[in-house]
Amino acid sequence: MSSHAVRRSLSAAASASGPTVVAVTGASGYIGSFVVAELLARGFGVHALVRGCGKNPAKAAHLAALPGAGELLTLFDGGDLGVPGSFDEAFQDADAVVHTAAAVVLGKDQSIITASVDGRLHLFQ
Repeated sequence: MSSHAVRRSLSAAASASGPTVVAVTGASGYIGSFVVAELLARGFGVHALVRGCGKNPAKAAHLAALPGAGELLTLFDGGDLGVPGSFDEAFQDADAVVHTAAAVVLGKDQSIITASVDGRLHLFQ
């Protein structure tokens, strides 16, 4: 695999099938929330992955309240960095992915690194 990043220009312009869709991992987190807000403001469809939002809707309430969320936001409960394939449903119709999810285990530095490295690999299996 080449070490050069593949760059494509994404436009939020709607096509016959709807707006360009971006899947955001860790969507309810600090960075992910800002990414979701900016994508919605620019007219992109967003597949927001928020673990546990099915049992605890409050985890994603701030995302659902963003301008444009009613038309452009789809919440997905799932996306576990430790489970290969757990992102598949949200990625299925996405045109791009922004990965902001991270595993945070206080006091266990190596587990954070392992989860981040393995989790990145699990995104695309």
